[in-house]
Amino acid sequence: MLLACNKKSIRKNFFNKQDLSDYVFDESNGFVKNKSFKNIKFEMTFLPKKLIYLKNDASLTNNQLDSLTKIENNTYYFRYRIYGNDGQSPIYYVSDDYQGYLQLNDYFGYSFHKKVILKTKKFQKKASHVYFISDYGLVPYLDFLLVFDNIKDINDEIIISINDEVFGYGILNFYFDKEIVNSKIKLNS
Repeated sequence: MLLACNKKSIRKNFFNKQDLSDYVFDESNGFVKNKSFKNIKFEMTFLPKKLIYLKNDASLTNNQLDSLTKIENNTYYFRYRIYGNDGQSPIYYVSDDYQGYLQLNDYFGYSFHKKVILKTKKFQKKASHVYFISDYGLVPYLDFLLVFDNIKDINDEIIISINDEVFGYGILNFYFDKEIVNSKIKLNS
């Protein structure tokens, strides 16, 4: 008997780092979630641990990757990106002078992590670390690496919730299936 299912199956085997990266950042595969507004687009991407490790050292073998993954078994990574829809850095929508930019830089660097929460049906947890990649307004987006440590047994959908106080859009929720965050990825290298 066949069951109809709307969910796309998650690919688990990849040829190399580039193959994995292409798959993760293809919006149709479920790792990337978006919220678009008039001037700004918010994007949240679940980053598999192996992709994080390969970004730092592309020569790691599958066995080395598996060992690293076991060490950080209860850690989850997400990339949060904010785009300006007109090709400008989104900071220009809230500040047009250098002093305002410095205040935003301080906020994103030191206070923003308190506004980022991972939720499931059973618990919620603030981000352990939020790394803001400062670009000085030179690219049309802001980048953040969100890290959640000591999270055990994700058995249902997760929500990454962000309280946007800078651009005025309030609470932004990004939903990820448990199959995405629990996917077991292998590289055929």
